Amino acid sequence: MMEAFPMNRKIVMSKGRKVECFMGGSGLPKVVILPGMSSSAYEWELVVNEWEEAAAYVIVHRPGCGQSEVGVEKRTTAQFIDELDELLQNIGIVEPFVLVGHSYGGLCAQHYAKAYPEKTKAVILVDSTSDSLERLNLIPVSSIEDTDKYWIRKCRQFATMNAKQLSGILDPVLSSAHQRLSDLAQNEIKTFLYSPFLYKAMASEIEHWEDCARRIKAMDSFPQVPLTVIGRDPIQSVLSSIQDGVPAEEARMIETIWQELIQEQVALSDQGTFILARHATHSIHLDRPDVIVGALKPFLS
Repeated sequence: MMEAFPMNRKIVMSKGRKVECFMGGSGLPKVVILPGMSSSAYEWELVVNEWEEAAAYVIVHRPGCGQSEVGVEKRTTAQFIDELDELLQNIGIVEPFVLVGHSYGGLCAQHYAKAYPEKTKAVILVDSTSDSLERLNLIPVSSIEDTDKYWIRKCRQFATMNAKQLSGILDPVLSSAHQRLSDLAQNEIKTFLYSPFLYKAMASEIEHWEDCARRIKAMDSFPQVPLTVIGRDPIQSVLSSIQDGVPAEEARMIETIWQELIQEQVALSDQGTFILARHATHSIHLDRPDVIVGALKPFLS
């Protein structure tokens, strides 16, 4: 079991509500990390441990995540990037920074980079959701559990429960990769996953993410800044899906489209490069934190 990394939890006001973020390193943050949907900041413990304090960072919990308050408005990438920009101003980030986004956090990162190109020094997309995500939803699936409608309904159901009820349904929830984290991180992740507010936010994010993606695609060009796209290992991903009960042909079809969407992201910038995270599933920050740190190193000095 590893020793916990000393992440400093801060509550910052943005758009009239409390937003939770985690800061580490010395000075103002040079790296802003946006975790994926249903992903706690503590899942990034392995990444920030590897680069130690070479550069200050901030990991931001979207509304509904952790102690970030969720309001009544719909949860969209546009809503979040406005909240994010005000939060970063409130913690004093005035120089362009490196923006790291995983999964849905990567979709938010793409939106932010297009909306605020002057504040974006570089972007690292970690197996990011695509602005053409509707192509995935066109794939016929054998199980209703692999559809957005199912997950919206499931999240809305979870949002009506309390933490004790959710722990009874979801426990044990941590994967073998999570076992590499400190005891503190594992406990914090469980607490994170047992919050009904998380599922209230997720239901809205899933309901609106296709519209968000279309809006992002219709915006001005992506800024011509260094862009690193890190993709999961397709072989590992297919094997993982099959182990979860997805028919082999269906798993391969989904992965083919996913990999096409990942490769298309490289072309967003003339300075785009691709890194394959071998032996990693979608949770690259857990499976191969070294790959993310390697992509960050040129910007950490």
